[in-house]
Amino acid sequence: MSLVFISRPAWAGIIELSGAFAYSSSAYGSTGLQWKRSWQASVGYYLSDLTEIQVSAEDVVNRAQLVNIEDTTFHDQIYSVEVVQALLPKSLGFQPFVKGGIGQLTREASGNYAGGLAPPILMGSLTGIVGAGVRVFLSRQFSLKGEATSYLKDGLISTWQDNFGVHFGFSLYF
Repeated sequence: MSLVFISRPAWAGIIELSGAFAYSSSAYGSTGLQWKRSWQASVGYYLSDLTEIQVSAEDVVNRAQLVNIEDTTFHDQIYSVEVVQALLPKSLGFQPFVKGGIGQLTREASGNYAGGLAPPILMGSLTGIVGAGVRVFLSRQFSLKGEATSYLKDGLISTWQDNFGVHFGFSLYF
């Protein structure tokens, strides 16, 4: 009689907490300015060494003030669920990944465009999410993370460039 032991993968059941931030600003002399601030937080649960289910929240403010063209502020909030698939094991210290999922985008807008037109005040939509990134492990419990994410309008891959962002941050593992 022999005993068979089935061990779970080393990372299955691990929780990942991540945070990221992005900021950009452009000034156009006396004719205006644009800036964008974004933060992102997520909680992930590892199903295996390479596969994670992740719940994310993102808050984005995009401000544009261009003389005689526009004076607008857009505030986006995105809540999503994604599957994150790593392409290499964490043991290498460098781990590229891809992700896909679905989310709810809510946009509040204020301001006006040239000619007195105004953006819609409140807009919401279900959105597809695709992304890719890399983690650099500094220890088993901590990594630095860079990620590019796109929110697909009406789920159409052809709209990937319409809502695209890059974030840099960190992850903690428990």
